[in-house]
Amino acid sequence: MRTRECARQLSYLLRDLPDATHEAWALAAEFETVAATLAASPHRINAVVRDGAAVSAALASFAETMREVLACRVEDRPLVSDSAALHDLLRAQMAFLPREEVRALFLDARNRLIRSEVMARGTIDAAAIHVRELIHRALDLGSTAIILAHNHPSGDPTPSAHDVSLTRAVMSAAAPLNITVHDHVVVARDGQVSLRAVGLI
Repeated sequence: MRTRECARQLSYLLRDLPDATHEAWALAAEFETVAATLAASPHRINAVVRDGAAVSAALASFAETMREVLACRVEDRPLVSDSAALHDLLRAQMAFLPREEVRALFLDARNRLIRSEVMARGTIDAAAIHVRELIHRALDLGSTAIILAHNHPSGDPTPSAHDVSLTRAVMSAAAPLNITVHDHVVVARDGQVSLRAVGLI
């Protein structure tokens, strides 16, 4: 049932391409969900379908449109009070990435998004982030608050001890400069966990 629904949705996304139905079923059999398909690299897609270039281009176009729509939901809104929109955006950006990525959302005094930036990319299980560089970037942007986010490629969003210690290190460095770290969200295929919501910070 899951594969069939995925194939149906992908057939619609690829409807302008020749052999759209065949390509959709091949993708659904390999990736199982639309989200996982959209996160797949062109190399992986090319190994599954007949016309990898055309399929990758169509999927990339849809994914970019989806991210823009979700980004509009958080534009000019206080992110701290609209966690649903924030989590939808983070899931679209990060949940299915094959490598770990650390992202910082820099906020203004009203907790509106100034900029979202990737601060580090790592191996499948680790991403190095330099706390000093993160704080300097916040100062450069005139940011008074930060939300951290990173993904767990394993699919399990359970925060690790390192996730907690990193967050506390950033908080300690930010506090003397009157920069607030509101949260650190761990994003994965199986869900998201807010360190603040579960009492880890």
